[in-house]
Amino acid sequence: MGEPTTSFLVTKAKEGLTRIQGGQLLDVRASISLHLLTQLISSLQYVCTNSYEQFLFTAAFTLAFFGLLRFSEFTNITFKSTFMEVTIRWSKTDQKGTSVLLHIPFHAASYCPVRNMQRYLQQRPQAEFNHLFIHTNLKPLTRFQFNSVLKKSLHFAGVKGHIRSQSFRIWTGNSFIPTRGS
Repeated sequence: MGEPTTSFLVTKAKEGLTRIQGGQLLDVRASISLHLLTQLISSLQYVCTNSYEQFLFTAAFTLAFFGLLRFSEFTNITFKSTFMEVTIRWSKTDQKGTSVLLHIPFHAASYCPVRNMQRYLQQRPQAEFNHLFIHTNLKPLTRFQFNSVLKKSLHFAGVKGHIRSQSFRIWTGNSFIPTRGS
């Protein structure tokens, strides 16, 4: 049996899709800029039900933005003198099953991911399990809740377009790129 992607039907389907889309695949997802991130953070005071939730989502949004992370990649955090070390134990694109360390430095601005994470962790209740982001009732933050608050924040900020949680991962050229640790 040959390679499935070279079969007649798959080849014809790919050709047809390419013709329909004008010769290239279209990616309609928009990226989140630093300006939009600050708008999202500002809207949280109106979208969240209490100040703890504001700390939680501010930390989650800034970590996703500065780490270019998927929701499923939120994991261990360690603070160093000049940066925050993020351990990603598992990733959708990790073919070898090895962890990755990201170094995210302090920033002077209010959107600093390190300071926002520290503020959140100071408020976070102690829990026996390994979820980084939890609610006051100790239940973990879900992907649905993350997406729901993102959507409400975008609506409150008057932002329309194809912004989704994956938009935190789209690098625009003026976004910060985390460095890999050793």
